[in-house]
Amino acid sequence: MKRRHGLTLLETCLTMTLASILLTTLFFLTNNHRNMLRRLDNNTSALYMLESMRNFAKFQLENGVPLASVTSRDLLEFVECSHEWRVLVKVTSEAGVDKLVISLARIDGKTPDCVYTTEVTSR
Repeated sequence: MKRRHGLTLLETCLTMTLASILLTTLFFLTNNHRNMLRRLDNNTSALYMLESMRNFAKFQLENGVPLASVTSRDLLEFVECSHEWRVLVKVTSEAGVDKLVISLARIDGKTPDCVYTTEVTSR
């Protein structure tokens, strides 16, 4: 009896099916990994920018500038990519204590992707 060389059609189909499943799984894992890296990068940038904004507001307060005079335009210079990030400043006063709330939002399309906030109070 003569022995055949090579793969049968069934073996080839099984190999292709397993390879496609493995490649699909690998694609989804790398896509999730890329999204996680993007979120971590955004979080790191936002925390750095918010810390700089809070330090600027504290510096202004220590130099006698009232918190009500700090505007989002002043804080926008601390933003790395101004077309991706928006700054909102809100000043409230309760019982003689002024509170400055700084919100930093990353705009992805028309809606905010994520929003970060920090506060500075005068005592």
